[in-house]
Amino acid sequence: MKLDIPKIIKEHHQAMIDKGFYTCLNCKGIYINNDGANRNCSNCIKDPGVDTNKNIGELLMLIVSELGEALEAHRNNKFTDWSGYKMLMDIHNKKEWSRNDLKKENLKYYFECKIKDTFEDEIADVFLRLFDLCGYLGIEPKEYPLLEMQTFKNIGAEFFWLTGMLTNLPGIKIYYDQSDSIDKEVEEISLVIKRLECFCEQNSIPIEKHILAKMEYNKERPHKHGKEY
Repeated sequence: MKLDIPKIIKEHHQAMIDKGFYTCLNCKGIYINNDGANRNCSNCIKDPGVDTNKNIGELLMLIVSELGEALEAHRNNKFTDWSGYKMLMDIHNKKEWSRNDLKKENLKYYFECKIKDTFEDEIADVFLRLFDLCGYLGIEPKEYPLLEMQTFKNIGAEFFWLTGMLTNLPGIKIYYDQSDSIDKEVEEISLVIKRLECFCEQNSIPIEKHILAKMEYNKERPHKHGKEY
């Protein structure tokens, strides 16, 4: 993958914090907006305003749910149409055109009509949720050489394998107890990322472009993207 993954992890996880996904449930993020009063929140004192007891099982299942959505998009022949998007991005980046709201609305409309919820877009969401998990855990995926990994011909079977990897991380909570190493979990998360990357390469999916486009789209979405969690 050509992306600077550590940089993307940091940027995307911070974006998710800013959108409210990690607001401390104990102090509701008030700690981070300290107005001078002495406030102490035992839950987020280490990282003010950020929940340090996030449900890891929930984060993992949200990754799995994106795999399910990708499979449904594939079943329904929903694939990305990039024609027109680059032109709109070029217009969006032309500083001499001052109507920023119009540019953003056109870009958002095209993305929602032609890219959002497609097979490739859902796979980009899988990557972004994996990166977000890495950001929250404070880990960096290991670099694997680009191997000729054997993948399943059936996409459902491929996603089932990835799901099995994600749901078999029993030791990941130990990281929070500070009683053991998380090396095995880093290894397995890294393998999921690499396998998914190989899947994209073998299926000619320009995943870097999809990841960056989804991050751009997410900037204009509402608090928690309009969802409960």
